[in-house]
Amino acid sequence: MHTTTADRREILKKKHQIAIKQLDALHVAIDKLENAYQTAHNYPHIRLTTIRAFELAFHALCGYMAERVGMIYEFEQPEYSAGLIFEKAANTGVISRDEYIESLELIAVYGMTGQVYDGDIAEEVCSEIMELFPVMCTVGKYTPEDIRS
Repeated sequence: MHTTTADRREILKKKHQIAIKQLDALHVAIDKLENAYQTAHNYPHIRLTTIRAFELAFHALCGYMAERVGMIYEFEQPEYSAGLIFEKAANTGVISRDEYIESLELIAVYGMTGQVYDGDIAEEVCSEIMELFPVMCTVGKYTPEDIRS
């Protein structure tokens, strides 16, 4: 079955909506983390929630970018697949070279999320997530104010 251009546009629109929802959830999680006290009894839970929200936003962003460049995002091999997708996006002008380099940092942070049982690593991952969130917004064409207003 051949997919029409109109169908492709609709798929792209839906994947973008999914990415926007996941980025908004990440934005909310980051806000909660920034306002939480590290000594609070629920701080580890808030930190873990932020990391999980990042993972979901990362997958949604990769799926959206893959659709934009005509590739398939391999959920089973996220770091390898995402690298290829962001490389093609940079090579085709969908994202800038700087955004590509920052996207590689996103992939590296994603690779660290499996080690969040270690509090120091979890803290480092959250710090990186907060630093790289603007990159995710730019690449995902997301403005937090647009969602909540």
